[in-house]
Amino acid sequence: MDSKDFSVRVGQEEIGRIFNLKENLDLKDLLTTYVPHYQRMGWGLEIRSTEGPPLKLDLSQPAEIWARELSALGMNLSQINIGIRTGKASNLLVLEVNKGEGALSLDQWGDWRSGCVAEMGGCREQHYYTLPLEAHAPPSFFLAPEVLIYGEEGLLLAPPSLEPQSREPWRWLRPPWETPPLPPKPAVWQFLKEYIPAALVQPEMLSWEEIYRKIAPHGAMLKALLMPPASQDAYYHGIISTASDLGFKDPAFLFGLLWHAPHGEARQNPEKRNYLQALVDTARSRQAGAGPSPGPARWSTRATRTPCSSGSPPRG
Repeated sequence: MDSKDFSVRVGQEEIGRIFNLKENLDLKDLLTTYVPHYQRMGWGLEIRSTEGPPLKLDLSQPAEIWARELSALGMNLSQINIGIRTGKASNLLVLEVNKGEGALSLDQWGDWRSGCVAEMGGCREQHYYTLPLEAHAPPSFFLAPEVLIYGEEGLLLAPPSLEPQSREPWRWLRPPWETPPLPPKPAVWQFLKEYIPAALVQPEMLSWEEIYRKIAPHGAMLKALLMPPASQDAYYHGIISTASDLGFKDPAFLFGLLWHAPHGEARQNPEKRNYLQALVDTARSRQAGAGPSPGPARWSTRATRTPCSSGSPPRG
């Protein structure tokens, strides 16, 4: 047969499979580059397909080992993505923002933008912030369609992932290994407090210098802080009781007082935060003559996005 009479016809389904395969190969190359960077940042990771649960890959192994496993799994997958667990799991807060209305809604609070930024499709950005050890991660929350807040128990699609509906990739404008995330700016905390109950948004606490200026005139307060503790419980209860007797009521001040207490354990054990917050809540309830404060509410993150911001809401 003459070559000019010979033609190969490839159907749309086959073309789609070829492009999906190429996407997966490209993504796997990027994943093997990005994952070690993310791990050095201390971020909690999941590699997953949109068609099923997280892939069972041991990312603690050398990249060439899990990359081979990923290649074997990925040949039949339509998409492979990487997720970063936000909140305590990675010490991260991330705002995913529509460049139009979302950015404008944040601009009114002042300078909020992070130096560590990823972009998708020219219409959405992710701004990454590290959470100080003493800071409490806010819950993941969806402000449709302009802003997604990835806080505690959130799962974020990170570069080089593709958004499932738009098939647009997330790419770094300023990656974390070049521009590490910094703590949220005051404008971010103000924005969060506007949309999430104040009890669930606790920004950075007062410094020891600020606290000391207030307690310096009160010998009883200094004595309670400097007294060698018989036990940690007795020590913290003595501090909060003395502060209450002296009329100190501001919750941010009381929490900072406990956190910075010289014989306390909070600075070496950030998990102590919830215990200290409970002491503050109890003291405030007693001052108000009320019963114990209820626990924090749980928030739903179910919502749908507009086409420009297609994809999944915060996973939490």
